[in-house]
Amino acid sequence: MYTTFHTMTRQRGAATLVVAIILLLAMTMMTFFGVRVGVTEQRIAANDMRAKQALAVAEALVENGIAYLDHNKAVISKPFTGTAPDNDPHSWLNGRWQSCASTAVPCGYGTTNHGYVCTGLISAPPCGNGTTNIYDKPWLFYMPPAGQIAPVSDNIIYTAAYTESVSFVTPNKPNKGTAAVPPVDPFPEIHIIANVTPGADPLAGSAVIRQIVQDFSLLNNVPRVPIASGGVIELKGGTSVYGDPNPDRLFYTSLGSGMPLSLWSGSGVTITSAAAATCQPAAPNCTGTNKLSSRLSSADPKKPDGLDNVGDIVANDGKFPLDLFEHIFGVRDTDAVRIIKTRSTVLTNCDDLTSDSSGLFWITGSCSIGSIGSQKTPAILVVDGAEVSMVASGVFYGIIYFRNDGVAGGKVTLGGSAVLHGGLAAQFAPEYTMTGNPTFRYLDFSSQRPTRRNVFAKGFAKVPGGWLDQL
Repeated sequence: MYTTFHTMTRQRGAATLVVAIILLLAMTMMTFFGVRVGVTEQRIAANDMRAKQALAVAEALVENGIAYLDHNKAVISKPFTGTAPDNDPHSWLNGRWQSCASTAVPCGYGTTNHGYVCTGLISAPPCGNGTTNIYDKPWLFYMPPAGQIAPVSDNIIYTAAYTESVSFVTPNKPNKGTAAVPPVDPFPEIHIIANVTPGADPLAGSAVIRQIVQDFSLLNNVPRVPIASGGVIELKGGTSVYGDPNPDRLFYTSLGSGMPLSLWSGSGVTITSAAAATCQPAAPNCTGTNKLSSRLSSADPKKPDGLDNVGDIVANDGKFPLDLFEHIFGVRDTDAVRIIKTRSTVLTNCDDLTSDSSGLFWITGSCSIGSIGSQKTPAILVVDGAEVSMVASGVFYGIIYFRNDGVAGGKVTLGGSAVLHGGLAAQFAPEYTMTGNPTFRYLDFSSQRPTRRNVFAKGFAKVPGGWLDQL
C-alpha cells in the first residue's frame, strides 16, 4: 500500500508541471500577440498621422492656389496679343488657357509646356488620377512653373518630406471665343488640384484633393475715382467731389505719389460754377484750402512726376480706355448684354430699389434714385436708359455705369443734397444738370468678402460641395 501511494503522489506532481508549462506557453503567446497588436496599432496611428499631415499640406496648397488665382485675377480673361506685357511669364493667365502643345510663350517658357487641353488619352494629373482620365475635352489645364506657388510643408514638417504640386483645370468655352481671343469664360469655374507625394522621406503620406472655386466678382478694374467719363465732365451748381482718401499711385502714375484722383476724363473737364469744386478727400467740407478744383494734372501720362503733376483732375487723357465697360467689368461692351445682363437683375427702372437693395441691376430705362444700397451692401447699376437722376435727399452706395451712347441725349441730373458714395462712370459725355449741393464721395468696396451677393469683392470663393478627397 505504501508503494502504491507514493507512486500516485509523484504522478500528481507531473500533471501540475504539465499544466504550468501549458499556462506559461499560453502567457508567452499572449504576450507576443499583445506586442504585435501594439506595434500594429502604433503603425496604424503613425500612418493615420502621416495621412492627416499630407492632407493638411494639400489643403494648405489649395489655399495658396486660391491666392494665386486672386493675384492674377486682373488678367484672367485678357486675350494673348504676343507683345509685352501679355507674354510676361508672371501674367500666366494671358492666353495660357489656350489648347496648345508648344513650349514657347504663351503655352510654356522655353523648355516646358504649362498650358494644354485635356483629352481621354491623358491619365496623368491634372487631367487624370494617374491611371484613369477624369477631365476629357473640352477641359483645359494649367500647371504653374516651379516657384510660382510657395511650398507649405516646411510650415508643418521638414521641407524634404513632400513633393508638392498645384494644377488648375477649367472648362473650355468654344462658342465664346475666336482664334484671337482665348475661349475662356470671363468668370470661370476653376478646379484646383493639389497633389502631395512623399519626397525624401519614404514614410511620408500622400494626398490628392480637388477644390472647385468660382469667380463671383463682376468687376475687373474699378476706377479709383468718383467720376470717370470718356467725354467731357462738367461740374455745375454747388457740386462737391471728394476723391479717394487712400490714393493708389499705380492707378494713374502721372498724379505722383499720394495724390487723390477726383475727375478722370478722356476729353475735357469744365467747372462752370464758382461753388462747384473738387475737395480734399478726408475734409469735412469743401471750403477754403479744402478746395482742389484748380489743381489740374498733366494730361500727358508719360510726363515724369514733378511739381506740376500734383492736381487731382486728369483731362484729355490719351490712355483713357477705349472701352470703359471692358475696363470695369472685364467684358467688352459688345458682349455686355450676353454676359453681364444675363447675370443681372433686370428692371425697367429703379423705382423698386431701396437702401436694402444690393447686387447687380441692369436698368433698361431711365433711373431715378431715392436711396439705394448701403456701405456694407452696395449696388451696381448698369443704366441703359436716357437719364440717371437723384432726388434731393437721395443716398446711393455703389457704382452707376451710364451706358447711354450719347446719341439718345443721355442726361445725369442731381439736385439738392443728394450724395453718391462710390462712383459714376460713362463712356460718352452725358449732359450734366446739377442744382443745389450734390456730393460725390469715392468709396472703395473692393476689400469686402467675395460672395454671390457681394459683386464688389474681387476674388475666387469656394463652391459649396466642391471639395473632393482622393481625386
